[in-house]
Amino acid sequence: KYWMAQWLVQHDASSSPLTQHALDIMDANDPQTIRQLFHMVTMTEPGSVLPQGCRANKLVCSKMLKLRLVPLGDPLKGWAALAGVLAGPGQVNWLQAGAYKLLWNKENKLEHVQFFDGTKAVVSAAVDKTFEMRDAWDAFKAMLVKGVARYRLCDFFTGTQGPHKYKFDRKCAVLEVPTKKAEEVHQQALQVAVQGKVDEDVQFIGTAKKEARKRALGLAQAKAQTIISKRRQISLQAEASGA
Repeated sequence: KYWMAQWLVQHDASSSPLTQHALDIMDANDPQTIRQLFHMVTMTEPGSVLPQGCRANKLVCSKMLKLRLVPLGDPLKGWAALAGVLAGPGQVNWLQAGAYKLLWNKENKLEHVQFFDGTKAVVSAAVDKTFEMRDAWDAFKAMLVKGVARYRLCDFFTGTQGPHKYKFDRKCAVLEVPTKKAEEVHQQALQVAVQGKVDEDVQFIGTAKKEARKRALGLAQAKAQTIISKRRQISLQAEASGA
């Protein structure tokens, strides 16, 4: 959970981003909130087996999840403001900041459901504002409930639309492409870092050689000056004796 919290703070590109302080208050209010937010914005599931590249390297995993935000429409951006967690007791307004946006008509009937990637679905059921929203953070469990009437919001989307486009299979194949891209980016960063270290070492060695040569030249000049001074003293003494 603590790694999730760090990732959320690090990758929130909002003008008013999440802070660790806000997450701490959210966590104190509900210990499940950080996990719920992380899994919602990355469209991952608890217990999912990630690709080998992510399991072997947390930096690759972090980069992969950042890449996954792009096709999702970056649902983390602006989330803190929608959720109302930057000030107050840390209670999340999931109705405003959940996986779906509810679009009502003039008669207060639910007309469309919009997933956070921007895709919309027509609501084929009679739903009004007396329905209760449950599990709003979960793209596949979010549900409108009133008495015995229950409607999962993902069921309004067909085929590979909306949340179905990002659903995991057992092998998490949907994450293979961003994982490979993340590995490439990670390797490039390592190469740049290594080359930078090599250049720094070469520069240091070059500078050290120049300093050593400068010191050696200074010592040689000082030694020569000492010899000249001694010779002058001997010459003066000889002249004095002859006189």
